[in-house]
Amino acid sequence: EDLGSNDTSKPTTLYCDYVSGFVDYRRRFGQMSSSPLYRSIKLRNKTLEETTVLDGTGGLAVDAFVIASFGCKVKVLERNPLIYLLLVDGAHRAIKSHAEEVLRRMEFFHADLFHFLPQIPSDRLPDIVYLDPMYPIDTKQTSLPKKMMAI
Repeated sequence: EDLGSNDTSKPTTLYCDYVSGFVDYRRRFGQMSSSPLYRSIKLRNKTLEETTVLDGTGGLAVDAFVIASFGCKVKVLERNPLIYLLLVDGAHRAIKSHAEEVLRRMEFFHADLFHFLPQIPSDRLPDIVYLDPMYPIDTKQTSLPKKMMAI
């Protein structure tokens, strides 16, 4: 995503980028066994390729992308229609890049978790329902990057 500068006289461009920057860094280096996300997704009775994950709080799908880079199949739910369109646009733009293999394991849905989950047949339920904890901002630590503050 490119959130531009704080200068409100210039237009700001917002887009989802799965090919470079922060998301690509997470794709390449997020699979370390010491990663809390990796450890939370790894199930004892299934390989990562057999594991299905439902991301109920999609947002810009950074965590979902990293989970898919582990090898899991991920369904991403986003209830905000504009953010959902950003996700789909980002996926379409990245499909012919080094991120293609990861994106093929992802499906995007414009839906709310509480309406989507009951509609899934019992034999097709995901192994994991992932909800971004969205930690509160700790004012004693360094500030968030500008791109995260704007969201």
